[in-house]
Amino acid sequence: MGPVPGILVGVVIGLCGIVWHVPYAVDAGFLMLVINGFNLLPVLPLDGGHVAQTVLFSRNVVLDTVFRAVAALCLAGLGMLLDTRFLTFIAFAM
Repeated sequence: MGPVPGILVGVVIGLCGIVWHVPYAVDAGFLMLVINGFNLLPVLPLDGGHVAQTVLFSRNVVLDTVFRAVAALCLAGLGMLLDTRFLTFIAFAM
């Protein structure tokens, strides 16, 4: 369904966990917020990147290419900074 419904469900689960004092529900709600919020970052393989690419750069081929290159470099840099092979692999796959 996308990141926005995931954020809403995470808020509901987190609030239910707070009201009924269930720490696992609070943790699950927070994890859903983090994962779906991360998905909204304007990096191209993520949903936020696809929105930014479509809205801002889809009409100009040069800007689209530059955006894709910068997004790949930023994702590779983040992967190397966090020592995460998964993000680095996605960046090189782009």
